[in-house]
Amino acid sequence: MSLISQSGGWRSRTTEWIVWWLSDRVEDGLTVGYTIWWIVAATLDVMFELALEGLFASWPGYGTGSALEMIGRSRGMIRGMSEPDQTFASRLRQWLTRWQHAGSQENLIQAIHEYVLGQPKCFIVNRHGTRVTVAPDGTMTTDVIAWDWDSVSNPERAGFWSELWIVVFSPPWAENATTLPGWDWPNDDLGYGHEVPRVDVDAIKGLLETGPSQHAAHSYVRAIVWCYDATKFDPSTPSTMPDGTWGQWVYANPPGPMSAPLLSGRFSSCRFWEPEVDPNQ
Repeated sequence: MSLISQSGGWRSRTTEWIVWWLSDRVEDGLTVGYTIWWIVAATLDVMFELALEGLFASWPGYGTGSALEMIGRSRGMIRGMSEPDQTFASRLRQWLTRWQHAGSQENLIQAIHEYVLGQPKCFIVNRHGTRVTVAPDGTMTTDVIAWDWDSVSNPERAGFWSELWIVVFSPPWAENATTLPGWDWPNDDLGYGHEVPRVDVDAIKGLLETGPSQHAAHSYVRAIVWCYDATKFDPSTPSTMPDGTWGQWVYANPPGPMSAPLLSGRFSSCRFWEPEVDPNQ
């Protein structure tokens, strides 16, 4: 129902104050004046309707849902995969609160959680082991864990004090072949390793780089890990955690051109994105 219809509009109020010689005198066959006036009133209603809808469109949850994407763009917020209008509008109304905490681990992992279909469990951890976890129901907890990503493969990074890792469990994209012959390049427009559309890759990278979810300017996202095995990354079981060899797929230990290449210990049940260029290398 239009906003003008709810409030009455010019057309429904004409009989209250219209002059007698413009009234609808059907019995006397004198309707021309009223017809002309009704057309003028209808035009005014249309103009007011457009003005009101344009105003209310900027109010998430009140105006048209077709404006939500543009509102989100102006506020630096991205709509989640298959996120309903009502849920996205509710998040958009919190934009000032989100911006107050821009650059925090909490903001970034919450945005990843809200974007990914099904809102799975995920966590973000820094090099010092401070971890922020978001449960499927949105509950957020913070703890400190032992986190050793690359002490063996890249010992030179020990002094890199502001790095982040993101781990997402049960990704919404199906796994595909882990060897090149199983990937139909260049005909396959999905990701290699798991079937990720380009639009989702761009959206998630956008969460890292723009809006209230962006990481702090002095931080660097070393990797986003998409884990297909819920038993991994359990701090109480060291064998499920990084073992210091995860810095790169192949490394030399000790470092040097004459050292034998060693293969990273990264889990085959995970997919690894390295979304940013390392400023330290």
